[in-house]
Amino acid sequence: MKVKMKLGELQSVIVSLQAVKAKKLPVKVQYALAMNIKKLTEKYLEYNNQRTEILERDCVKDTDGKPVLEDRVTKNAAGEVVNTQQEYTYSSDDDREKALKEVAELNSIEEELEMNKITLEELERCDEEPYDGLTGTNVQDMLFMISE
Repeated sequence: MKVKMKLGELQSVIVSLQAVKAKKLPVKVQYALAMNIKKLTEKYLEYNNQRTEILERDCVKDTDGKPVLEDRVTKNAAGEVVNTQQEYTYSSDDDREKALKEVAELNSIEEELEMNKITLEELERCDEEPYDGLTGTNVQDMLFMISE
């Protein structure tokens, strides 16, 4: 069955499905999860290549033609560093805004993806012995792959 999903959502969907797949679940559920993670990961790699291409197109490059990255530090209210990320540098705010606008547009593209489905009966088996059982969050993360 085909499912519509925005490209910008792929990574979080993959991470949430991997958390579910880490549990001991019935074979049909494990298989559907594995196949869907594989398909989503392939699409995410394509998306990420396109995203990188957009971000690198107009960024500042060193003498070897490699993008110049700078650290962006995030601090909490106490002034402690909580996160450091590298981001591309641009010669103008216009170049940065153009790249970020294109990435936002890429993120909003909806793709129809062929996903493996599981039935409610197969899902209910997850609560039986010897399986780990699913939380409400796990089920919510899998809604798109459940058929009635």
